Amino acid sequence: MGSVLASTIMADAAETLLDTANTRWPDLEKFRYLNAGQRLLCLYKPDAYALIDTYRLVQGTKQRVPDGTRVFERPAKSFDFVDADVTINNALPEGTLDTITEADHGFEMGDKVRLTNAGGALPTGLAAATTYYVIALDPDTIALASSMGNALSYTCVEITAAAGGGTHTVARYDRALAQAIRLIRAVRNMGTDGVTVGPAIEHCDLDVLDSFNPDWHEASSNAEVQAVAYDERFPKQFFVYPPQPSDTPGWIQIAYSALVEDIIALYSGSESIWDADADVFTAGTYAWAANGTNTIANASNRLRVTYVDDATGAYVNLNDAADLSEDLVPGLYYKLTFDAYCWNSGGGATPTTIRLSVGEGASSIQEYSEYLSYFMTTYEVEFEATSATAMRLQLSGMVPDSVVEIDNLSLDKRDDYDVPINLADKYQSALRYYVLHRCYEKNSATSPYDAARSVEYWNLFVTEIGRLDLLRKATGPNRKERSANTEA
Repeated sequence: MGSVLASTIMADAAETLLDTANTRWPDLEKFRYLNAGQRLLCLYKPDAYALIDTYRLVQGTKQRVPDGTRVFERPAKSFDFVDADVTINNALPEGTLDTITEADHGFEMGDKVRLTNAGGALPTGLAAATTYYVIALDPDTIALASSMGNALSYTCVEITAAAGGGTHTVARYDRALAQAIRLIRAVRNMGTDGVTVGPAIEHCDLDVLDSFNPDWHEASSNAEVQAVAYDERFPKQFFVYPPQPSDTPGWIQIAYSALVEDIIALYSGSESIWDADADVFTAGTYAWAANGTNTIANASNRLRVTYVDDATGAYVNLNDAADLSEDLVPGLYYKLTFDAYCWNSGGGATPTTIRLSVGEGASSIQEYSEYLSYFMTTYEVEFEATSATAMRLQLSGMVPDSVVEIDNLSLDKRDDYDVPINLADKYQSALRYYVLHRCYEKNSATSPYDAARSVEYWNLFVTEIGRLDLLRKATGPNRKERSANTEA
C-alpha cells in the first residue's frame, strides 16, 4: 500500500481544476473517480497490484483464481449460529484463533460477511450490521476478521462467549461486481498442510497438456502439483495437473494480479450533524412525530414513545428542515449512534421485535438496528444516503403496551479521505491525471464539460503508464538495442 493519501491526489486535482472549494467537483465525486482509476490501472498493468497468497486447491483440475478482494458475485451463502452442528470455539489460549465450525460452510478466504441477530444474543465480541472478513481455515471451519488485512494475516476477532437464543446468521455480503483478473504464476507447492514448502511448479499451455495427455483431466489424483495451465480467455479460472484428490487436496503459493478494493473514506469523527439539543431532548420532542394515535413525550430529557395502535411507533425525518443541521449527501455513508431501551408497561413480557430503523420514506427500510434491549444500550446503524431529504428514522415492531425511550442521538458522515491509496506511490501522477480526465468528461449544470481537456488528461494518464513501464524495465526511449548481427 502506498503512503500517498487519497486526499492529496484530490487536493492536487482541485488546484488544477481551480476548484479548491470543491464546489463544482465535490470530494465525493473525485473519490469515485480515484477508485475507478485504481481499477483501470490494475487492468492495464497487472503487476500494479500483484499479490502472493497460499491458496487451497479443490478436487479435480479446474481451479478458481482468487482476486484479492473477494468481489466476485456468488450465490448467497449463510448459516445459523444456533444450528445443532455449529460449534463456537472461544475458550482457547490467547493468540489462538476463535473459530466457528459449520460442516461444509462454503465460504472462501476473504469473503465479506455480515451477521444478523433476531432475538437473543450474538456471540460476544461480534456485532450485527458490521462487515467481517472470513478466515477460511478448512472446508468446515472459519474465523472472522475485522479487515481484509487481518484476514490474510490470520488475526481474528476475539469471541468471548457463544450465541444465546434467537436466530443469528452469518451471510456473505458482496456488493462489488466481478471483473477480469490475470494470473501471473503459481510459485510452488505448499503440501497438504498449507505450510510445508514443496517444489516449484512448471507452467504449461493448455494445448501442451492436451497434446501430451488428452485424458489429463482424468489422470490419477495427487496433491502435489506438477504443472499449472492458465488461459487468458478464461480469466477467473486455471487448471492444475495432476487432478487434486477429494479427501486431502493440496495448497499452492500463487502470485496473481488482483483488483484493488475501493478506498473507503473514514468517519471523520467531527461534530455530529444532529441539531444541538434535539439529540438529547433537552426540551420537548423536537421534529419527531407519532404514527397513528401513538403518543410521544419528553421523559426526563429522553424521547418516550408509547404504543397505542401503530407498530411503527414514531419517526423523524433526516434532513435540515427537521432535526439535522444539514441535508444528507446521496451516496455518502453515515453512522447513526443512539441509546435506547424498551419495556412492557402492562407488566407482560418485554417485546423482542422492536428496533429503530433507517429508511427512505415511511415504508422502504434500508438498514436496520439490532432489536432493542430491555435495558439502556448503545446501538450503531451504518447506512448509505439514497436521498438528500427523504430519509427517515423510525421505530418498528411495537406491540400493545410497549414503550421505547431514545436518547443521545449522533450522526457522523464518512468523509475523511486521509487514507493511503492501495497502489505504490509511483502511480500518484497517473491517478491524478485520471481523476482530471473524469472531471472534465462530466457534463452537468455545475461541472462543465470540456472534451479537449478530458482527452488531454486521458493522454497524460496513458503516457504516464508507458513511462512507468520504461522505468520498470530500466529502458530509456533512446536506448539502442544490439543488432542481431553484432558479434559478442
